[in-house]
Amino acid sequence: MNTKEKIEVMQAWDAGEPLQIKDYNDEWLDFPTDSEPTWNWDNCDYRIKPKRQIERLLVALRVVRNIPYQYADANNITPEDVVREWLADTQLDQNDV
Repeated sequence: MNTKEKIEVMQAWDAGEPLQIKDYNDEWLDFPTDSEPTWNWDNCDYRIKPKRQIERLLVALRVVRNIPYQYADANNITPEDVVREWLADTQLDQNDV
């Protein structure tokens, strides 16, 4: 993570958003809301807890609807391509389904 991403995570925590921390099995676990993070960036990975996949899909579909057909046709972009790319940019894992 770069510094900007770390700051976003810390600001999200300060604003009351739930965080997740990656455990030793590379699985994301909910960070306890009753304790303060130590921000051990060298040894831990933190992230803002992702929203459910269906919520992210609905946002992606709204994005697709706003793409002009002429642009999509000229650049060989399908709605599926946009959704696939958008979802790939999110931080989803099997626990988000």
